[in-house]
Amino acid sequence: MVAFPACPNLGQYGTWGGQAAGTMPASFRTKAPDTEREMVKDLIVAFFAVAAGFTVSGIVANSYKLVTREHELSKLMWNVPLMAVAGPNVIFGQAATSLRARNCSSLAFCLATAITGYWSFVLGLFLLDVLVTVIR
Repeated sequence: MVAFPACPNLGQYGTWGGQAAGTMPASFRTKAPDTEREMVKDLIVAFFAVAAGFTVSGIVANSYKLVTREHELSKLMWNVPLMAVAGPNVIFGQAATSLRARNCSSLAFCLATAITGYWSFVLGLFLLDVLVTVIR
């Protein structure tokens, strides 16, 4: 038989602090009034970071194509610093082209979309951090 250590908060019959079964202490029942509002603000900032990151990625990738007049996306692969910023747009464009040509499955496209979304999120957070630092 396994012996469990005594829990001082559990009252008789395994209830919390001697309260009736199925009830929680008041400290667990009450929520801070602004918790939901703060969560929505964080979610909006996250979506804005993804959008900002993908926008910056598209601007950099298309500016490079305009300056060099190279229209093949694979030509961008040799330039690592450029691909660090332009990568989400390039990968998503190649995945969309492959999906239209039926060269990849929808699962591969979803995986590429998730990777570009996360990459855009990180890029957007970095951009927002720089922007907030400059403004202060």
